[in-house]
Formats: sequence, structure tokens, C-alpha cells
Amino acid sequence: MIISGADKIDHIGMVVSDIEKAVALYSNMFGLTPWEKGIQESETGQKMVILPLQGTFLELIEPSHRVENRFNEMLKQGEGVYWICFHVDDYDTKFNELKEKGIPVEEMVAKSFPGHEFRVAWVPPKYTHGVWIELAEKAHIPQFLIDHTF
Repeated sequence: MIISGADKIDHIGMVVSDIEKAVALYSNMFGLTPWEKGIQESETGQKMVILPLQGTFLELIEPSHRVENRFNEMLKQGEGVYWICFHVDDYDTKFNELKEKGIPVEEMVAKSFPGHEFRVAWVPPKYTHGVWIELAEKAHIPQFLIDHTF
């Protein structure tokens, strides 16, 4: 699969069962420190943190047990790397291109950053050899995420 309009991997996402322990581990192993916002918690209890890493970042998600979503499903399989994210310049074209090629793709609206909702397309791991591929609508992503200026 060629991802036109994406010139690099933006970030790698991991699902963890205990976000505080995961942050402590990556801090101890590699000296990574969370972004200035620290661990964020959504209304449903899902926790998220970004660990900046030279032009990219690790995004850790601890799913909430109060709501069923893709991250809970991922965690049932165990902790670990579950997605690789690419920002795409022309989201609509890329989304339609994938569908036209017969590539299964799911769409959702990301609401991780208040005031900055953006569309996200997910290509399932069955099609991509074991990892979800996330294509994020670059035009509506907060600039500090694009620039990795946390």
C-alpha cells in the first residue's frame, strides 16, 4: 500500500493497562518525559499521554473500562504497539483511494484535543500484517502536534 501525501511516520501508538507504570518505564529506560500536559483523562475515563522523541512521539493509551472502544479491544489481546500514524494532506482523496482499491478502512472523528476534532481513517491489522494503520486529517490537527512542539 502506498500512502501518498504522507512523507513520514508521525507517531507510534501503544495500548497499556497502567499508564503511570508505562510512563515510568520509558522514563527510566530512555529518559523520555511526558509532554507538558501530562497524563490526560477523557470524560469516559480513557487516559492518554504523549512521550516526545526526536521529531516523533509515542502515544500511550490506557483504555477506560467504562466504555467499549477499539482500544479496549486491542488491550484484550495484550499490551503493546497497535498503530502507526501518518498525517495525510488530502484526507478525502486518500480515504476514497483506499476504498477504491478495495482496502478495508474504518472512519471516526478524533476528539482527543478539545477544539481540534479531526477525521481519522483506520486500516485493520488483518490487511497490514498485524498493526493498525492510522491516517489522520492533517488540516485539522493542532499545530503543536504537527510540529511536535510539546
